[in-house]
Amino acid sequence: EITKLGIEPTEMEAHPERFGTAAMRTYNSFLLPKSSGALAVAESPTRPRVVANNISFLVREFKADQEQWLRNVDRNRSTRDAN
Repeated sequence: EITKLGIEPTEMEAHPERFGTAAMRTYNSFLLPKSSGALAVAESPTRPRVVANNISFLVREFKADQEQWLRNVDRNRSTRDAN
């Protein structure tokens, strides 16, 4: 399901810093449920799609936060250099 949203699980595992802590935590908790109740939920037929959509949202949010941080840094540098 997650590959349908343009996210490669192998890339998530190889480069977790590109996806953010929240997305990685969600991904790992789906793969490795800690309780029998969590395992039962993970095995439901609709759960992979729900988790994939949640991870996709968290990745987009992480990237937007990074881009906003870069814009702020660039703006501060240009303001400082103008003075």
